[in-house]
Amino acid sequence: MKKYLLNFFILMFLSFTFLFTYNSFGNGFIIGEQDAEAMGGASAFAARANNPSAIFYNPAGISQLDGINVTLGTNLITVKTIYHKPGDGDKSATKDRVDTPSYFYLTGKINESLSAGFGVYSPYGLASDWQSNWPGRNIVTYAMLRTFFFNPVIAWKPVKNLSIAAGAIAVYSDVVLNSRIVYEKMAEAQGLKIIPPGALSGVEGHTKLTGDGEGAGFNLGVLCNITDDLRLGVSYRSPVRIRNFGDTEFRRVNSKGKHPLVAFINAALIDTWAKTKITMPPQFLAGISYNVLKDLTLEFDLDWRGWSKLDTLNIQFQDKRMRNVTIRQHWKNTITYRAGLEYRLNNALALRAGYAYDPSAISNRYLDPLV
Repeated sequence: MKKYLLNFFILMFLSFTFLFTYNSFGNGFIIGEQDAEAMGGASAFAARANNPSAIFYNPAGISQLDGINVTLGTNLITVKTIYHKPGDGDKSATKDRVDTPSYFYLTGKINESLSAGFGVYSPYGLASDWQSNWPGRNIVTYAMLRTFFFNPVIAWKPVKNLSIAAGAIAVYSDVVLNSRIVYEKMAEAQGLKIIPPGALSGVEGHTKLTGDGEGAGFNLGVLCNITDDLRLGVSYRSPVRIRNFGDTEFRRVNSKGKHPLVAFINAALIDTWAKTKITMPPQFLAGISYNVLKDLTLEFDLDWRGWSKLDTLNIQFQDKRMRNVTIRQHWKNTITYRAGLEYRLNNALALRAGYAYDPSAISNRYLDPLV
């Protein structure tokens, strides 16, 4: 019985790691679209960076802006995920929903050499909402991640054609994970053969895990005008380690009149507190823009993200009866290629287009319902 109890705890808390996995790797984990103008060119914007969203793309760009400038906007994002059950062809899908990660940027010129800015944006987040009876309900029925980056920056222009910038980043993140406790799956995972067929069929409880955390980082930027028509821009956003603290709550099944294992599992479901540290990946952007014609600008960017920073996940539990968990992740660094163009019809209207190639940071082998 002690061995079974130990294995049960390991099973339960391995499943809980999906909460923290989502906190760092959920569907839509990266939201690189943080300005409508930049989005029109596939977010190839590190070298132009000529509006307040430069705070996100390349903070050195704010030195180009005169006076006080404000940008406020949001994204309307919907993600549809479909699961095909092997063998019988049954399909499950996430519910329709729209997420609205938003952004706000404010910049001001202090003097001819100095500019300052402040941005609030959400580069990581979104949610997945599955049907309550889908086959993976023991992993997730609802998962939500939100992040808020608070980013003051200052840019210095030591000479006419060069700007450099630095900023501090404070991050707040919160997360929710709901799932169903499928008693039969728990028993099957332990290889128990003494349970009569159907004894635990339909016996399901619920679990809810909520958590939040804070972290800090920085960003840097450089913008150089090689000629009047050719510009180079680079920016760096540091990794941000977020310390997450969460609570688990269980809704157990009434064991009266049911198999004795139901009462045993109920006794093992202990509301408790857990903590972990998650590292949001670093980012390096490099871009080059060229004015082909007076009103036509082309830009090409490389967007590197250090996903390998998410190497190991360590989860600690307050209740000493529960073993701490160390999980090895399998993410790899990626480079996204972006190309954009802008044709200015007049001072009030521009046409934009772009293309981005964004490779996956995780192979199909390690994909799970939260990714």
